[in-house]
Amino acid sequence: MEEQAIAVREERAEIVEYGVIKRALAVSHDNSVALNRQVDALKKDVAELKKEFEYARQKMIFPEHSEETRDLAKSVSKAKVQGLKELIASGKGQHGDYENWPDLRRAFAEPLDDNGLTVDFFLQERWGRFVFIARMEHPESGQWKECMIEFEEDKDLSGKIKNPDQALGGKMTYRKRQSFSLLLGI
Repeated sequence: MEEQAIAVREERAEIVEYGVIKRALAVSHDNSVALNRQVDALKKDVAELKKEFEYARQKMIFPEHSEETRDLAKSVSKAKVQGLKELIASGKGQHGDYENWPDLRRAFAEPLDDNGLTVDFFLQERWGRFVFIARMEHPESGQWKECMIEFEEDKDLSGKIKNPDQALGGKMTYRKRQSFSLLLGI
């Protein structure tokens, strides 16, 4: 009888152990499923962030500069003070007057020259797209800074792509004003 009781206990222990293992596996499976869902959600979030970053990269201005910029910064600061005294806004816009590219060029040509600064604008292909680059240099020290702005296709109100040459010319003028102001910090 005692052997029979031991056998029953062992059988019950095996059943309990089987139930515990089964529950543990179920919990483990549930946790695994939940973990896989979290991983999938994180992958989706990362993909969305990559898309957002790519969109931002296409829209933003990317500043770059030489390792040392102290002499450049001093000269830019002096040129900025001198040029701002001469700057007169002649552009008329929806939100008020603004400085257009000729205004900026007129006000800052002499101050830049007096402080040993040069500014160049050019187009370059980067990342498989055209990028407008504005570069300010202090040739005496070899220091420089630049900003880049990517171009997009221009579409008119009906969604048709505009004449690329006209669109490029307008964008160049706008980008000069935008990037020049950024380089000067105005």
